[in-house]
Amino acid sequence: MGHTARRRVLTRLPAPTTTTPTRLAVISDPHLTRRHRGTWKVLHETEDRLTRALSVARGADVDAICLPGDLTKDGTRRQFEGAFRTLADPPAPLVAVPGNHDVPLPAEWPDDGPGASLYPAEPYPHVETVNGLTVIGLDTASAATDRAGGYLPPEQLDRLERALEATSQSVVLAHHPLGADWTDVEDALPTEPFLVENAAEVIDRLRGHATVVIAGHVHWPIVGRTEGVSEVVAPATCSYPQAMLLVTVAASGTTVELVALASEDERADARRHLHDDPVLDGAYAKLAARAQGRGTSPGSGPPNA
Repeated sequence: MGHTARRRVLTRLPAPTTTTPTRLAVISDPHLTRRHRGTWKVLHETEDRLTRALSVARGADVDAICLPGDLTKDGTRRQFEGAFRTLADPPAPLVAVPGNHDVPLPAEWPDDGPGASLYPAEPYPHVETVNGLTVIGLDTASAATDRAGGYLPPEQLDRLERALEATSQSVVLAHHPLGADWTDVEDALPTEPFLVENAAEVIDRLRGHATVVIAGHVHWPIVGRTEGVSEVVAPATCSYPQAMLLVTVAASGTTVELVALASEDERADARRHLHDDPVLDGAYAKLAARAQGRGTSPGSGPPNA
């Protein structure tokens, strides 16, 4: 991989649990493109970071790979085809949901192509069983009226409720976060436009179930909890801090680890690219300073991968 993959525990949660230990790799916001360079998303490194994340997943012997959206830069067929080539030999089954940069999805995929299996035509949520764990994939992007924000329409909410009632332990995968009690970042990141618009309704359906929501979109690792509903936001693989998650569900609960995908020099380069966006530059710089002050910045700590 060209660097030592460093891991640290981001959070431990009491639920979900499984009798058979189950490990998920969460690879969020690759924004894959082979024809663009620069910007705060470090577009010329997107393919390399996705490849590194798949390598980490392979080395961690994961049971499934979760892709919570923005697989592509602009949702073009060319970009999807490039992403599918990179994902052609995954170390574990893939579970994907679309992000705001992926929609509208191409109208038709070849029947035998990876698009048809990653984004099947059946209405969301898509439900997958991984060992004794249920992964429920939501589409928060397609029905949104705001380019950055998310929305879960009533019929998908109803199907979500039925899916939750049919299982005892689950992970809910979505692109847009709910914004559950983000006390550590609420004064730094401009998150309000980037959340699920009807998050309160979603939380109402989730409350009382042994589940955790795993989202992306914000490009920064966040842990939150509101009204008994736990949420973990995955960092982006493309932009600073260039990281992914390993989620291990066992009988004792769920452990979420943050795994760095870039060396110190590569992270410094990504930090320089942040200057292309002065609003995000200030926000992420503030968060990075806090994390480094606590000794918990992505990539800090001893390597144990």
